[in-house]
Amino acid sequence: MNVFVSVCDYSSELYARKLINLIKDSIDGKIFVIGGKVLENLSDEKVIFWIDSVKYSSVGFFENISTVPLMYLDYIKLRKMIVQSKIDLAILFDSPALNLNLIPLLKSRGSKIVYIIPPKSWSLEKTKAHKFVEDNCDLVIVPFKFNLKVYTSSNVIFLGHPIVDVIPDNIVPSGDKGSLGIFPGSRKFELTFVSRPVFDSLELLRKRFKNIFISSTPNTDELIELNKHRLRGLEIEKNYYDLVSKIGFGLAVSGTVVLKNAIFSVPTICFYRVYKISQFIFTKIKRIKVQKIALPNILWDYEFGMGDEKIVPELVQDKFNTEELIKTVDNILMKYDYYLDRIKKFSSIFHEFYPPSVINRICHLIKEHFINHKKG
Repeated sequence: MNVFVSVCDYSSELYARKLINLIKDSIDGKIFVIGGKVLENLSDEKVIFWIDSVKYSSVGFFENISTVPLMYLDYIKLRKMIVQSKIDLAILFDSPALNLNLIPLLKSRGSKIVYIIPPKSWSLEKTKAHKFVEDNCDLVIVPFKFNLKVYTSSNVIFLGHPIVDVIPDNIVPSGDKGSLGIFPGSRKFELTFVSRPVFDSLELLRKRFKNIFISSTPNTDELIELNKHRLRGLEIEKNYYDLVSKIGFGLAVSGTVVLKNAIFSVPTICFYRVYKISQFIFTKIKRIKVQKIALPNILWDYEFGMGDEKIVPELVQDKFNTEELIKTVDNILMKYDYYLDRIKKFSSIFHEFYPPSVINRICHLIKEHFINHKKG
C-alpha cells in the first residue's frame, strides 16, 4: 500500500509528522510526501519526499506572483509523480489552493482520500467548496465542532483539533507585560510585507517593552538572518516554546501562532494584510466576508458561544499601521489584567473542548478504515 501526504504550511507539517510516524510501520509500501523542511527530515527508505510545497504557501492572489513559474512547474511535476505512482490512500491537510485541484486526479486514479482540516473551516455558511469536499473525499476530519453545521454529510467527523498533540503542557509564560514576542509568520511574504508595520514601529515599541524577542521558523531563518540589521536589539528565538515562556505580550501574524499564544494565555494582537488587488478580489469579486480573522475570536463566538467580543484585538488591512498598532498596544498595557483574564478563560475552555490524543484517534480511524481494510 502506498500513501500520499500533501501539506503546504508549517503548522500542518507538525500534525503530518506525528501522523506519519504513527502509521509508518503499518504501511507495507511507500509514503510519498510534499511539505517543507519538517517533513523532508523524515526522509528514509519508506518516506519519500517529493517537493517543497511550503515555500509556495501564501494568502491572496498576487502575493507570491514571483514564484508562479516555478510553482507551476512543480505542480506539473507533482501530477506526473501521482500518475506514475500507485497511490492507494491520499491524506490531505488544509491548503485548498493545491489540494482541491489534486482531488479529481487522485479520485480518477482510484485513491481513497482523507481530508484533515478541510477548506473554510472558519465559515458558518455552506459553500461549493464544502460540498465538493464532501462529495469527493472518503473521510473528512474537521478541526472544530461548529464545522459540522456546514460539513453535514455522513463521511464527516469531528475528533478535535490536532494542535493539542503538538504543543507541550508544561510551558508557563512569564506573565511579564514588559517582555514582547513578535511572531512575523512562517511565509516569506508575511515576513517581508505583512509584518512590515511592526518593524516600522520598533523604535516606539522599544520605549514600551524592556525585552523584545522575534520568532524564527525553519522557513524564515535565512530571511531573518539577512535582515538582522533592521532587527538590532531584538533577540532572535528559533524555538517557539522557549520564546513564549519569556513573554507576557505578543504581536502575531494571523494563523495558528495566534491560537497557540491564546492556549498559553499570552495576550496578543493579531494582524494581517494582503495587497490591495487581492483585497479587491476577495471583497468585490468573490464577495468573501470575514468578520473575524483570529482563531481565538472565532472559537470564542462560534464554538464556545461566549459572544462576539474580540478577546484578541485584530488589525487588518488599512487599520494595520503604526498609529493603530501603538494605540492598541497602549490600550492592552493599560487594561492588561482584563485581557490576561479573558485569554486565561479562553485557554481553560479550549482544553475542556479539545482533549488530547486527537492525532492518535485520527491514526486509529485511518488504520481501521483504509490501511487494515486494504490489507484484509
